[in-house]
Amino acid sequence: MDDARFSTTFLFRTFTFGPRHHTDNRAGVDRHFVGFLRRGNARFVTETGEVPVREGEAFYIPSGCRYESFWTDPEAVCFDSFGFQLLPGTGAVRYPLQILPADGEILALLEELHSHQAVDCRSVGALYRLLGLALPRMRSLPSCRRAALVEEAARYMTDHWDCSAQELSRHLGVSASGLYAAFQYAGTTPVEMKHRLQAERAERLLTTTDLSVEEISAALGFSSSAYFRRVFFSVTGRTPRQARKDRAF
Repeated sequence: MDDARFSTTFLFRTFTFGPRHHTDNRAGVDRHFVGFLRRGNARFVTETGEVPVREGEAFYIPSGCRYESFWTDPEAVCFDSFGFQLLPGTGAVRYPLQILPADGEILALLEELHSHQAVDCRSVGALYRLLGLALPRMRSLPSCRRAALVEEAARYMTDHWDCSAQELSRHLGVSASGLYAAFQYAGTTPVEMKHRLQAERAERLLTTTDLSVEEISAALGFSSSAYFRRVFFSVTGRTPRQARKDRAF
């Protein structure tokens, strides 16, 4: 794996918001996240309920999770966000959005990640040491083959933007009808998920690189930049130019 591809696998940042902030991730997130709320309070609203997070608590957001978050503090909310695409060693086990155990060792690793957010062996090692400590104590969901199929499909799509439904079915070892049944269970279709993943990757490239719209369009497998613009707007409600204007934030 080259350096550029490795670095985009992870997304380590610290966010600071005003006294009140709302984030709409009802389209779902494309990776797992470990967060640590340094200041303020937060409330995550998912399809199955609410998870409140208080100052000084760590939390986990699974890849694909659809949620809205509401952040409050008298002055400014501040939290760390450590995104990653691979959750190793869990097999078919899935974990919901939840508060993480935060003993001394985990808190020390969170502080190390906060102070060193460059994506390298040190930070990635700290993240996976943290996960190794937290995962055995985390609440898991009942096994669901359809959900696992959709998660694997999303991973495959991000490495093969031009894959067909037939190729995706073959990779997953299911029939075409089984593939569509799994996506129907998740409330989406293969095309809708592909467009969402492409738009999310495009948004990161627009806000973190100087690549042109045409270069991003080609990298994500679109037949034309005009088609890319239509898909991007349909998913995000913004044009690529509007997304790029937000890069400073």
